[in-house]
Amino acid sequence: MKASRLVAPLVLLVVAIYLVATAPEALAASSKTERSLTTRSLFMVLANENDIARSLYTEEIVGPGKKIGLAFSEDWADPAVLAGPLPAVFLRCCAEIISKKSSIKLRLASDYPIELRNQLVGTELKRFQEMKDRGVPVFYVNEDAKRQVAMFPDIAVSMACVACHNSHEHSAKSDWALNDVMGATTWSWPTERISHKEALKIVNDFRGAVRTVYSSFVDKIRGVKGMPGIGLGWPADCISLPDPDQFLAECVKRASGKTLNILMADESWK
Repeated sequence: MKASRLVAPLVLLVVAIYLVATAPEALAASSKTERSLTTRSLFMVLANENDIARSLYTEEIVGPGKKIGLAFSEDWADPAVLAGPLPAVFLRCCAEIISKKSSIKLRLASDYPIELRNQLVGTELKRFQEMKDRGVPVFYVNEDAKRQVAMFPDIAVSMACVACHNSHEHSAKSDWALNDVMGATTWSWPTERISHKEALKIVNDFRGAVRTVYSSFVDKIRGVKGMPGIGLGWPADCISLPDPDQFLAECVKRASGKTLNILMADESWK
């Protein structure tokens, strides 16, 4: 997909914010000043984009996909494994892609992880408990790393998540239930504010990463005998998967409304 096709919806969001937040008489004064928003708003946008992509993948691809013969595995990237990534692995792959493009960092971790490297400890664990107790995301500064941090609950949105974690041989917990907080997605960035241009690029990079990971899965099964077709529909409707453009378009459609509302609520644009 061309970058412009990913950027276009975001450009409309930025234009809408600009028109609402900027008085006409301020146009001349601000024409040479790059405008910015709070990093907290960027985190909230990214959390929304991530929630939509993962929910769509989990509920519309993984769950129904298993019923039409698809497999999903931690080892999906192995050429010999004909499978797609598990939802958590999908997120990890996206995180690896975007971390190579900017200073944004994304981490999925838990107090009961399947992999020890994803164990919450120290300050992260303390903030995680605070998040669970308060029932809201937490925002703080990691003084050691000199980074702004946002932690959002990672919730079991489908029985596919619950069943996978409860049955996994390395799971530290086997009684997960629907809507449990299974862990946290944590975003970090070095500064308190970020320019519009850079924020736009990061969200665009994330959407691009979602498409790239999904496309890698689709490419593995495309044309393989006995595998679903590509581009004819969604697995709940027929024996097919949406193609990468269709999948991303649905992600953007579902995410854009809330993304716009988050940006509209940021009163610190300057």
